[in-house]
Order: sequence, then structure tokens, then C-alpha cells
Amino acid sequence: MPSAKGTPGLSVRLAKAAGSQLPVPHLDFSLILGLFLLGTVVVIAYVVSLYLHPHVMCRRCGGTGKVSGGFVFTYARSFCLKCGATGLVPRLGTRLLLDRGRSQPRGSW
Repeated sequence: MPSAKGTPGLSVRLAKAAGSQLPVPHLDFSLILGLFLLGTVVVIAYVVSLYLHPHVMCRRCGGTGKVSGGFVFTYARSFCLKCGATGLVPRLGTRLLLDRGRSQPRGSW
């Protein structure tokens, strides 16, 4: 005869058959508080990193502000329209949370 410890669902079926209530998982207050504090620290660290480094290098031009010509005129160079020839674009968090009307980095034309 199998034991109640060896079969995963057997103890639940035996408890139902006996008419007893199933055990309710207990959430410890200190665990919830710890997870909340950890989440708060992570969010604050991310917002501080957005203030310190609001922009990343433009992928299209590689940070130079200039792009090569298209399929035919590969020798031609023009200004990157994605970053406005600055070589920097705002991070996603900067665009969503901290934009405040400032889409170009400070000191750009």
C-alpha cells in the first residue's frame, strides 16, 4: 500500500474523503514586506539611472550622427534622421516616464 508521502495527490484526496478542510497556505507578513521593499529599491534604482543616463547610442548611425546612402548611392553620407544627427536617442524609460517635452539631449542643435 502506498504511503501518503509518496503519492502527491493522495493526501489531498484522503483529506477530502475524511471531511476535513484543506490546509490554507500561510503568507508571512515579513515575506510580503521584504518583497515590497525589494521592488521599491529596484524601481528607485531604475529611475535614478534614467536621470543619470537618459540617452543611449543611436543604433542606426552607430553614434556618429551620419548614415550611408541607400542601395544605389552607397558612397553618399547624410545626417541620421532618427537621432537628429546627435548620435543619441532617449531610452524607453526616459520616453515613457521622464520626457517632460525634452526629446533631444542637452546641447543638441
